[in-house]
Amino acid sequence: MELLKNTNIDFISKRHIAYVLSGVVILAGLLSLAVKKGPDLGIDFRGGVQIYVKFGIPISGDPGDENAVAVTISAAAFNSQGFQVGNSIRIAEGERSTSARIKLITPKEGAATIEFTKPLGVDFTQAAMIQPLVPIPVEEIQASLVKIGYKPTITPSGIDEMFISVGATKTTDVPLSADPGGGTASAISIAAQQLEAQLFQEGDTIIIEDSSAGGKTSQRRDIKSISTTGAIAIIEFTEPLQKDFTASATIRYRNVGRHIVNNLRRMESTWKVIPEGVNISEVGPNIGKELRWLAIFMIIGSLLAMLVYLSWRFELRFAVGAIVALFHDVLVTLGIFSLLAKEVNLPTLAAFLTIVGYSVNDTIVVFDRIRENIGLLKGWAYDDIINLSINQTLSRTIITNLTVFLVILSLFFLAGPGEINNFALALIIGSIAGTYSTVFIASPILHGWHLRMQKKVA
Repeated sequence: MELLKNTNIDFISKRHIAYVLSGVVILAGLLSLAVKKGPDLGIDFRGGVQIYVKFGIPISGDPGDENAVAVTISAAAFNSQGFQVGNSIRIAEGERSTSARIKLITPKEGAATIEFTKPLGVDFTQAAMIQPLVPIPVEEIQASLVKIGYKPTITPSGIDEMFISVGATKTTDVPLSADPGGGTASAISIAAQQLEAQLFQEGDTIIIEDSSAGGKTSQRRDIKSISTTGAIAIIEFTEPLQKDFTASATIRYRNVGRHIVNNLRRMESTWKVIPEGVNISEVGPNIGKELRWLAIFMIIGSLLAMLVYLSWRFELRFAVGAIVALFHDVLVTLGIFSLLAKEVNLPTLAAFLTIVGYSVNDTIVVFDRIRENIGLLKGWAYDDIINLSINQTLSRTIITNLTVFLVILSLFFLAGPGEINNFALALIIGSIAGTYSTVFIASPILHGWHLRMQKKVA
């Protein structure tokens, strides 16, 4: 099937416009990254805790069959969640679930009717639960945590969709304020401000580490009591340390997320809406750092591997054009993610690697036709050969990319907020950038290389 026949577009003459357009997009992205001091990293790469709190709101009446376009919930549940027209919700019952967008909200005495833009498509009963796909009431969670002793500065500071993020800074090493003494010491002292910045509580288990004596010494101990005297906080253990530590030792508490989850569960009775589940993901700062470097090496390694392969499969000039186009695609995607304040995590890394593989495949198709036409069209100008080759493969490029684009576009809209949505967004940006760079970046660089070689010969 050929979508476009006998096209004769002069792509090479428009390369300077493309260079300016790409430069503006990449520069905007780099400026955003510079202002933010890097991309918005998820806990996979920066370490920390991510808590998922799922709220389910019971439906007040039987919504009817799959043709139902509205449900009714209690006024109390409605007032606590902040439903808005245009937002999406999820309705679930057992293994069955569906998502719908809110068209109209009609409050009435003791209840609220939520009408959707389309029928539910699934037959639910009154036992179904409705879940808003909007931010949870974080202020309520913060207030509840403060009531049981947490400082306002260490309660969850924000929610991304239905996730509470607690940064890795809440689990960093805390230096001791004094030498704890020998192995019989039953308490250590730290700065009181450090106590306020951490989540230490009686009954917690902490780790004490000391590398000052040439070897690493560590000890786990349960906290018996915590007392504050001026600027110093004393942490007493249930039993002596049994190992010698120095004043250069540090203490660490790694169970931040689990501790908050336990408290959230204990506080369920004080919330307006009871969460159906509380799940947690926790990544240590060291693991996050290792994954961050691994991600960089994976992207750079894949680009270098393709440079070697394309140099062998074609020529160095073809390889350079393709690799520059791939760098372009990654920078454009990363820059737009930064401008949109989207998180970069492991699924996003998978999307970047997919973009690299997908884009180079498109470029190879065009380059293979260029190489073939160079042998067939003796005496033709080099820019005419490139233009002809792009036009000959244009129909294939559009059809292939359009089918891929429709699939990832469906994934983007149907996945709902979260990691899959960001994954699909990265693929959407990357597929558009990849198609564009094949025509307006890779091929013009090949043309520029040829002109430079001609000048050297002359």
